[in-house]
Amino acid sequence: MIKILAVDDEEIIIRGLADMLGRNEDMTVEGALSAEDGLKMLKENAYDAVISDYRLPGMDGIQFLKILRKKHPKMPFVIFTAHGEEKLAIEALNNGADFYLEKNSNPGLIYKALSNEIRIAVACRRAEENHLAIGRKLKKIIEFLPDATFVIDKNMKVEIWNQAMETMTHIKKDEILGKQICRDMLPCLDNNARAVLNDLFLNGGIDINKCFNRSPERGNVFTKMTAPSLYGGRGADINMKVGPYYDENGVVAGAIGTIHDITDLNRSMEKTDEISLQYRHLFNNANDAIFLFQWRDDNKPGKIIDVNDFAISVLGYSREEFLNMEVLDFNDECCLRDVPGIAKQIIEKGRSSFDMIHVARDGRRFLGNVSTRLLTINGRRAGLSIVRYDLREGNQ
Repeated sequence: MIKILAVDDEEIIIRGLADMLGRNEDMTVEGALSAEDGLKMLKENAYDAVISDYRLPGMDGIQFLKILRKKHPKMPFVIFTAHGEEKLAIEALNNGADFYLEKNSNPGLIYKALSNEIRIAVACRRAEENHLAIGRKLKKIIEFLPDATFVIDKNMKVEIWNQAMETMTHIKKDEILGKQICRDMLPCLDNNARAVLNDLFLNGGIDINKCFNRSPERGNVFTKMTAPSLYGGRGADINMKVGPYYDENGVVAGAIGTIHDITDLNRSMEKTDEISLQYRHLFNNANDAIFLFQWRDDNKPGKIIDVNDFAISVLGYSREEFLNMEVLDFNDECCLRDVPGIAKQIIEKGRSSFDMIHVARDGRRFLGNVSTRLLTINGRRAGLSIVRYDLREGNQ
């Protein structure tokens, strides 16, 4: 059984991880809402792997990782980052994280990648702890891993080249096992094999030698790249990670590398970005004011999550000002007595239409017909209001 500690300040994320990863018969998940709580649980319990968000209250995910590595230098550690935070992800990987995932990516792909990565990392850690059986056990595990995996010795000779590696590179293990990855070897290979080795290791690929001279806490070397030669020339976007493995005396004996095909994940993110741009275009070009806001636990409209350009132009608040306000902050005081009844109708029916007076930044008042619908976003209740203001002269 693989026991995992998940650290995230959102309980819904921890529950999601426990539910999805718990569907694997060999995994169980416990949660902590902060890095400090996570460190306490690590002192009191034994875990096989840690999953942590980068953005945490107090200590962030990388600070948490640095402290954890002092006492648990080999414990598999996966970090979540937001889309566009690749520099933070690289920093985490260079400080000993085993893998990173973008938190807002396709959930199905995230959980599949997470399950595979944790299973690989935990399997490798347990194999390192049992040096006498590492050869036979590791070869058997690696051969049938779903991710492309290879093992080389310190002379860059290939010791293991698993089935997924064969599929990705179109190089059979019989052609590569026992051979040294170097430029002198290239003339002996066919065009496809030369292109693959150039892409992955020789011309701009990963420098495996770097992992041999680094400390155990920072042993992994990571790169993200596009390799046009893979899959027989079809190409793929990949994450490649290489780290040292040790002999029974704790001396570096070689390196083990895994390659993750992230082409589908990248395409998914591109599609998500495209949809987001389309949504933003429609949102900001609407002829009515639109407000997206949190729905509080006391069944009242709460903090504004998003607002469109039309609302900004009519009421005169900046986007930053709106995002630090709650919906009721710009409602006229004479209308506030109606809010409990309106909120009750929204809760009971899921929607409501009503008139409301909104106060602009300069003190002007605008009568608007408001249509509000109750939504669920990322497991939390939210409200969407579309407001048609009466902008005729004399009605302000």
